[in-house]
Amino acid sequence: MKFTKKIWMVLMACTSVAPLFSQSEENSPKWQLGGYLKNLQTLTNLPETDLNLTDGQFHNRLNFKWFPSNKFTFDAELRTRFFYGETIKYTPGFTEQLEKDPGLVDLSWVIAKSNGTALHTTLDRLYMDWHQEHLSIRAGRQRINWGIATSWNPNDLFNAFNFLDFDYEERPGSDAIRVQYSTSGFSGFDLAINPADSLEGSVAAAKYFFNTKQFDVQVLGGYFKSDLVLGMGWAGNLGDTGFKGEASWFHAPDEWKDTSAVFAITAQADRTFEGDWYLNGSALFNSGGQSKAVSLEQLLQFRLSPKNLMPGKVTLSLQGSKGISPLLTVGSSVIYSPQINLLLILPNLSYSISDNWNLDLIGQVFFAENNKGKIANLGNLGFIRLKWSY
Repeated sequence: MKFTKKIWMVLMACTSVAPLFSQSEENSPKWQLGGYLKNLQTLTNLPETDLNLTDGQFHNRLNFKWFPSNKFTFDAELRTRFFYGETIKYTPGFTEQLEKDPGLVDLSWVIAKSNGTALHTTLDRLYMDWHQEHLSIRAGRQRINWGIATSWNPNDLFNAFNFLDFDYEERPGSDAIRVQYSTSGFSGFDLAINPADSLEGSVAAAKYFFNTKQFDVQVLGGYFKSDLVLGMGWAGNLGDTGFKGEASWFHAPDEWKDTSAVFAITAQADRTFEGDWYLNGSALFNSGGQSKAVSLEQLLQFRLSPKNLMPGKVTLSLQGSKGISPLLTVGSSVIYSPQINLLLILPNLSYSISDNWNLDLIGQVFFAENNKGKIANLGNLGFIRLKWSY
């Protein structure tokens, strides 16, 4: 009943504004509908406990865009997943955690559940956008991507994401009001406000971006969940090598005399070589990171934010890929945090079956200090994903 009522309210709101826009246009409104259907099979192996778990999920996404006029766009995107397998059985509070919506408006629902299965749906995009020449105003649940680097984004104040969650390409959204103004083709302002139930959970920031000496540069400042934040980012080329990075500084406004400030900075270099080889090396420093070992469970349940993107203070990453053919690509990432002896190996293979069918094989291998103080293989995850786009 709760789910039906909320969907009905959304549809009524959309229907009520439709005549206002359609009356001002000679032609009928244009719309687009697309999405995909995926199946993801997962095998989890925990060597130290001799535990093996098998899980799966069907994942459907519907992307709806409506253009009631040449100045307005309405976007609604529905993410629906059916989970089945052993992890649901053995994880207390799985469905309760799944249903939690971090936004100001609750748009997440567990429709059905049983022992070992769950059906969950969420509207992770629901916004109206008005745009004219250099100005754009957008209100609703949206993706606000201020990040520049590939692996870690200290500048991504509104939608920090976990890079291990490879199956969420769209990444999370925020309930926000956003105003963008471009002063030219290479510079402009971006202002966003993400309110919450309390001031301590809210985010409000402004960004100015420009181009200088063939580098795109951004500077930003604002308020991030009880902290004042200042940041900057850059992206350009040093010869044939791409060079980009981000830095952010966080500090509570009423605690200037203590040492609670957190500084996070990342830099990366990437290059494409002959033979369709691609290499990417990056480093992350997080002054608020840990210097002690972490377990696999702590890593998988790690609460990520732009001021805390990895558990360790220093993290290094090397990524590489090779196009074997126009249809087949293989690659791998290696991530290492020396202070906490955390090592991640992430191999992947992607094969394009046809224009709208894709097959992926993905692995995640975790090494870290165990409870005996020795480096050990704490966990292995294998994924098979089949995706049909429409």
